[in-house]
Amino acid sequence: MHHEVKMTGTAAAVTLEGSVTIAHAAELKELLVGVVSEATEVVVHMENISHLDLSGIQLFCAACRSAEDGGIRLLQERTDSEVIREALVEAGFYRRGICAEQRCETCFWKGDVS
Repeated sequence: MHHEVKMTGTAAAVTLEGSVTIAHAAELKELLVGVVSEATEVVVHMENISHLDLSGIQLFCAACRSAEDGGIRLLQERTDSEVIREALVEAGFYRRGICAEQRCETCFWKGDVS
């Protein structure tokens, strides 16, 4: 997994590339915790992810809940990535509305940024 973070004031843009899987879970968790602690809005660009598994999906969900609890917006830039869609469907995370746990106003996987 390769990542890049660009801060603009209190907003962060995180770009992820490559494989976002259990092999990168610790790195992804550290990245998400760090960026959510430094920004008031975080947009994650995922169009160049080549593989996504359940551990990556769950880490984004946990980060979304933590961000919302802290008044921070964590959003995914909308993408038509077949890799992401297939991973979400396979894991049962494909959404069209609010978080399945109804904790978050929206769901990170629904997307909020055009």
